[in-house]
Amino acid sequence: MAKRPLKLEFDGAHGAKLAARLDLPAGKVRAFALFAHCFTCSKDIAAARYIADALSTEGIAVLRFDFTGLGGSGGDFFSSTGFSSNLEDLKLAADFLRQNYEAPLLLIGHSLGGRRNSRRRFGNPGGPGCGDDRCSFRRGPCA
Repeated sequence: MAKRPLKLEFDGAHGAKLAARLDLPAGKVRAFALFAHCFTCSKDIAAARYIADALSTEGIAVLRFDFTGLGGSGGDFFSSTGFSSNLEDLKLAADFLRQNYEAPLLLIGHSLGGRRNSRRRFGNPGGPGCGDDRCSFRRGPCA
């Protein structure tokens, strides 16, 4: 099942536009996932591409985005970002999915992205799974 990628953007924690990509499956969407990349990586790292490809083949749409100041996103990474603003970027990414598609049921993170996702609760009862410190994910509530 081939995927249908969409280039998107939304406002980040400091008001900068964040570059995003939504990998939609060719068929029916079974669920949405949110991918957080590592510290100075981007949404286009190999791990993110491989995970998005595998999940979209299974009917899961994956939103991956560049944190403020990284990759194709606006803002200044060195002077205006930190762990807290990254968490806010993640919340805004989840909000973007919720408002335009549906809430993410999976939170996936690579390296520090896993730590970010495991620290963030998105206020979706019965909803998102939690990321971890490795390039993997767990499904289930974060409450």
